[in-house]
Amino acid sequence: DIKHGDRSAKFFSERLEPYSSIPMLFPDPSHTIEFSGSSIEIRLLDAQPSVVDTVALAGLVQALVRHHGTAWDSGARAHAQRMIAEENRWQAVRHGMSAYFVGPEGMPVTACEAVDELLARVAGDAAAMGSGWALAHVRGLAERGGPASGLRDTLLRTDDWDVARLQALA
Repeated sequence: DIKHGDRSAKFFSERLEPYSSIPMLFPDPSHTIEFSGSSIEIRLLDAQPSVVDTVALAGLVQALVRHHGTAWDSGARAHAQRMIAEENRWQAVRHGMSAYFVGPEGMPVTACEAVDELLARVAGDAAAMGSGWALAHVRGLAERGGPASGLRDTLLRTDDWDVARLQALA
């Protein structure tokens, strides 16, 4: 039996059973959580061309799960503001790391500020799991921009999709 602390896979499976018939919890098909026995599969992030980037982002997701799981266990409940989340998502898709998001209290924050706040919030959880390196890597990824930023910069510089695609594969 798989154990997490003093809790078994059976414990988690029983807690998740009421949700097992929900195929998707989010309106966007790229954001899903699927339940299978004692496993939770989170599909949230697009594929990354670098294995290190992929593993670092997985470390961030693990820290987020631990952070919010601990908060849930202590009685805290999150209240999603879907309209703000959708607006921030659109800003991220449109502007990448140059985006401005609706932040706490409705004040604008830059994408970099939002990443820094998120990483600071889950730093203790990542450290407890031995994945503090992942947060440092994600911060670097945010600062330098990911592969999509490189593709966009190359396309703007060359106005040639073939050159941009070859650069992205390099």
